[in-house]
Amino acid sequence: MTTAAATIDKGYRSYSAAGKPLSRETVHGWIIKDQPGEFQWINKNLLYIDKQYQRGLSNAKTANIRSAWSWAAFGVLCVARRPDGTYWVFDGQHRKSAADDLASIVMLPCMVFEMDGDVSAEAGNFLTINTARGAVRTIDKWQALIIAKDRDAVAVNALLEERGYRVCRNTSPSKNEIKCVGALMKMHRADAMSLRTALDTAITACDGHVIENILTGLWRVQKHLRDKNTGESIADAKNINKLAEAGHLGIKREINKAIEFYGGGEMTYGRGVLRILNRGRSTRRLPDFSGNESI
Repeated sequence: MTTAAATIDKGYRSYSAAGKPLSRETVHGWIIKDQPGEFQWINKNLLYIDKQYQRGLSNAKTANIRSAWSWAAFGVLCVARRPDGTYWVFDGQHRKSAADDLASIVMLPCMVFEMDGDVSAEAGNFLTINTARGAVRTIDKWQALIIAKDRDAVAVNALLEERGYRVCRNTSPSKNEIKCVGALMKMHRADAMSLRTALDTAITACDGHVIENILTGLWRVQKHLRDKNTGESIADAKNINKLAEAGHLGIKREINKAIEFYGGGEMTYGRGVLRILNRGRSTRRLPDFSGNESI
């Protein structure tokens, strides 16, 4: 119990020192973040979607809802009422979009929550609802993470913007695009300084091609060098030159070889990078992650 000093255990109840029963919220430190919503039927034309934080619409998903409409499956939309009186759907954009295409449907059931005008609260609710329902790709949550002021997302976005890169959903990003934001956030949480070095090294040595496995491998090696206090960095001129000589295709080949031998994972990607950095070194070879000299 979190309030042990002020509580006395009596069976299944907890009491204050004065003998008054304590709520489970008080005992466990549970919080209620906001006020309950209010059910309303709202004209679909008065409902808006904020594209700042909502992920892109799936035409297939909208078509499935539209082709066999079910009120039971529709449930209710979760809607934010902003201070100016406008209504913004933060959960249910596909259902709302399907309703827009059906002339016979005008009024939609909504659970309306009062908002104080801070769009980050809406974005946060969007993230909470969608994450609770199951795995959602970080790329699909990206804009919502930014608007909700997620610390790692904001920091990573700043790193990318400083370097002239933008986040995309393309299968094959161009030189000024990047897709692996989930991996970037994970690396930032673990070692932000090494991420900055790895990102700059990837851009310089790989002619702008920022590929997830390569970036992760570079980050893992840089973090390894820092942890071991080797005094070296992947951004040292000699290392940059070796990586640039291999190019992004050459680095990918070494990483793929490592995957065949060790299996996947960030350490495996790092081993592929280490093989390139240790080429031509007869002494002072960079250590492998096991602590031995890298092969």
